[in-house]
Amino acid sequence: MSDDYRRHLDALHARLTTPDEIVLAALAEVSRAPIEHRRRIAEGEANEVHGFRLADGLEVIMRIARKNARGFAAELWAIEACREEGVPVPEVLLVKQVETGDGPIDICIQRRIEGELLSDRLDLPRETLHALTAEAGDILSRVHRVRTKGLGYLNGAGEGPFASVGGLMADFFGQAPAYLALAAEHDIDPELIRRAFALIASAVDEAEPVRVSLIHNDFYPKHLLVRDGRVTGLIDFGEVSGEPSVTEFAKWDYLMGDVLPVAWLREGYADKSLFDAGYERLFPALRLMMGLCLFSWYAGEGFAAGAAEAKSRLIHDLGR
Repeated sequence: MSDDYRRHLDALHARLTTPDEIVLAALAEVSRAPIEHRRRIAEGEANEVHGFRLADGLEVIMRIARKNARGFAAELWAIEACREEGVPVPEVLLVKQVETGDGPIDICIQRRIEGELLSDRLDLPRETLHALTAEAGDILSRVHRVRTKGLGYLNGAGEGPFASVGGLMADFFGQAPAYLALAAEHDIDPELIRRAFALIASAVDEAEPVRVSLIHNDFYPKHLLVRDGRVTGLIDFGEVSGEPSVTEFAKWDYLMGDVLPVAWLREGYADKSLFDAGYERLFPALRLMMGLCLFSWYAGEGFAAGAAEAKSRLIHDLGR
């Protein structure tokens, strides 16, 4: 993790502070045992996160979401659906909404899974990282066995708002004017943005029919727990969606490919039929789409260093 990104996370989490009476009241609904250890976990970009170890031996993770119309309902649905497919997921102990003076907040408490984040153990021997990434690929294939009812971000019944890949992508293509405006603000040639959208549209058309499934949508080492050379858990299902299965591989390659090659992830993926001509056509397009989305996200969040890096990579990728 770069120093710039660490400062970005620290600043973000400094603004996420729920009153202690709300935090402790929610915890008491799970256990009234005394707290032996408590810590703030400032790793993600969406939720306020606390870790607790209680005197009765229970260890939990509490996640608190603000201004999230979906709450944790979709996450709960996805976790249970993935559990049925053999994915090592956390046990959800409590989901509730609490009204505050600043509006409602959603709270989710899960039993802590033993292990360390794979993102914190990239110092492991290369052969161990290879084996762990392949095992992650097998887990990903299990996630992709889950079918959603519709595409896009899901509700608590596993339903998405779009009936087809065409509808899902039309929603993205409809954002082109916003991306062009953002490009003008950040001194990017608008023709590059137009070219990016054209390349993505062409790839989607040529890859039909596109295989879709539940996707974790944030499937990276920071959400994989490992211990004793095995993957012990997949966490943080807050972005679950119904989308092309290829999306997970494109995103992994964009963010992690230099460290943990996507070929290792593919190696462990059970259903090799995914890697057909449609996959090859979609993969670079969805990787490009990831770059566009990340640039937009960091620019909107005011993370200048992240936006600058995403801009540089976008220009490089379009120049290939």
